[in-house]
Amino acid sequence: MPEPHGSTFVTRAAAAIMCAAVAYASLRGCSRRRPRQRSIRRQPSARRARGVDVVVLTDIAKDIDDTVALIYLSGLAKEGRIRLRGIVCSGGSVVRRTAVAARLLRDLRVPPTVVVAAGSERQCSGTAFPNADVVTHTVPEGDSPPAEDPVEMATRPASELLAEWCLQATGDLVIICLGPVTDLAQAVADHGEAILSPARIRGLLIQGQLEGRAEDEGLPSPRPSAVAYNLRADMPGAEVVLHTAIGQATPVVLLGKHAAYAVPMTLADVDALDAALAGRLCWSVTDLVLATLLEFVRDPTSADVLERAYKVRREDLLIEPDVSDQALRARIVAALPHLTVPYDVLCCMCIGYLHPPLAPQAAPLRPALPHGRYPFLRTIGNDPGSADIDAGAAKHVILEACRAAK
Repeated sequence: MPEPHGSTFVTRAAAAIMCAAVAYASLRGCSRRRPRQRSIRRQPSARRARGVDVVVLTDIAKDIDDTVALIYLSGLAKEGRIRLRGIVCSGGSVVRRTAVAARLLRDLRVPPTVVVAAGSERQCSGTAFPNADVVTHTVPEGDSPPAEDPVEMATRPASELLAEWCLQATGDLVIICLGPVTDLAQAVADHGEAILSPARIRGLLIQGQLEGRAEDEGLPSPRPSAVAYNLRADMPGAEVVLHTAIGQATPVVLLGKHAAYAVPMTLADVDALDAALAGRLCWSVTDLVLATLLEFVRDPTSADVLERAYKVRREDLLIEPDVSDQALRARIVAALPHLTVPYDVLCCMCIGYLHPPLAPQAAPLRPALPHGRYPFLRTIGNDPGSADIDAGAAKHVILEACRAAK
């Protein structure tokens, strides 16, 4: 990444910091819950010969893409290309979400020990997350950790853990945001913007996009778009995280919905993921995808999304009140041109833009467009027609990671 110089950069960075300061004010309600700055162990971690540390913020079990994203990262971890340090589950119903994340990591036996933490139950404003009670995965009853447990269930607040991981890092930490960023914003509010310094973290990968066109020089400072649920779920928190990173020239890559739409996953694609995992998980990826779609299409408010994302009219599925799940599943498979898009997985693949040894992972995702004002801020699929994705190559990368994860 080229070093920015000159008064123009200083002015732009100052503008970003001012935006962050405004966003900080919206966190006052969140900060009142923990008004004192807590002591954090700051010793830097030793640099490793291979890989980078990865921390993930996720609302896993809201739909399937977070689950496949963790499978993908588990494959990289088992190959020694990353070290999966921690998973923070947010978005509400966090106890159930942490149970799902822990079970997935245990099924895949991911090395070394991964910390799984329950994040905030509410937005920084104190209001509940939208769709907080939607949890599509269930952990089998009687589930208990194995004798050699690869998971450590955290007892400390997730924001404290995030601050500690950042303060211990020496430029070898990548933070992947696949869910609301509330806990990371709280960590910034409690411990200062330095936790997102490029001297500490390699960069941020964010599933979401920016308002307006990414290269628009008219924007005073980039703003997160409410189009993406993960950012919309806590917009003040998203603004704090984004503007804090921008103010310090910390690399950020955002993957937008137009990139995800370019990689439609059919039933055959999803079945291939199950075959690659060879029954390692307690769930079937195909069953989870179809269960999510069943719940979705039964909701009368789904009509708009069905037409926009799938080009299918809800009435064409002939959803009578008493139609069986089996019959509706058959109609869905027959009518929908694809079943899902790997939004979160594609975001994880962008790690290749931050860690050169993993560049082949990001090769199918192009181009990563630099923002007109901030060259360290890049977007993929922020605008219609802005992404030239090699869908076949992207699916191959995901499939190979699933094979490595089993």
